[in-house]
Amino acid sequence: VRHYSNQEAYDNVASFQAPHACNQGRMDVPAMNANPPIILPSMVHNISHALLEFQRQRRSQGRQATFLQIGANDGVTYDQLYPTIHNQKSDWLGLMVEPQPILYSQLVLLHADARGWSFYQGVVTPSCENGIVTFCETLTPGVGDFRTQGQINGIKSQDDCAKHPGMVQVPRPCVASYNELLEKGNAAFANATSHANHRWVVDILQIDVEGHDYDLIQMISSDLFFTCINFEHKYMGHPQTRPNYNATMEKLSAVMDNNENRMEYIRERDDTLACRVQR
Repeated sequence: VRHYSNQEAYDNVASFQAPHACNQGRMDVPAMNANPPIILPSMVHNISHALLEFQRQRRSQGRQATFLQIGANDGVTYDQLYPTIHNQKSDWLGLMVEPQPILYSQLVLLHADARGWSFYQGVVTPSCENGIVTFCETLTPGVGDFRTQGQINGIKSQDDCAKHPGMVQVPRPCVASYNELLEKGNAAFANATSHANHRWVVDILQIDVEGHDYDLIQMISSDLFFTCINFEHKYMGHPQTRPNYNATMEKLSAVMDNNENRMEYIRERDDTLACRVQR
């Protein structure tokens, strides 16, 4: 994953107290106001190309493009979306998810000028019970090369967490489904993404959760319409031999393939981008 830095995001962050979730709650919005689903005419070259294509199509409709980002970190570091959208925030409506409090505070501060964006401080996991999950995170978020994210690469169990130096197990808020997560978005986000034929329509889903990407993709149900899904395959092992990667691609194909569109994908060094493309 490419590494971008922005020291301004960290300035004076200690004095900034971010709320648990920056949203106004979902409102009942007429489906006619929702963005129509986008199916790409042909496969894009990379995630930046996909983002620009969504901007182009939504502009032609007089609408804003939409994104859901799970594992948003501080909004800059290792962020696949930031280089393309940070100077064009008015073209986008997004919901950004980050559980680690310091990183979440930096995230909200960085995008304080993004009108209509929503932020959720919590974990997305099928292991969520009663709204709380035990989360393994670093004691030094934002410090060092591999500790820039709230969750260390590839730690899959609480036993691993307990044995790892510099890590701590803490209770964090959580949601157990995408429907529950998307309802954390504010009225503007709901207006753009609630749809008559699908529960939700979102242009791009970005997942970067340090080895748990497989679990989040398995949670995607048929009532969700994501045109493109970008995830980190780095901790699934070799893409052509690891069962989790193969199962992930089978899941995405099952969700995206139908009579009108098919799934196509590109695989880069650390990430895979899968999109719905016209047949």
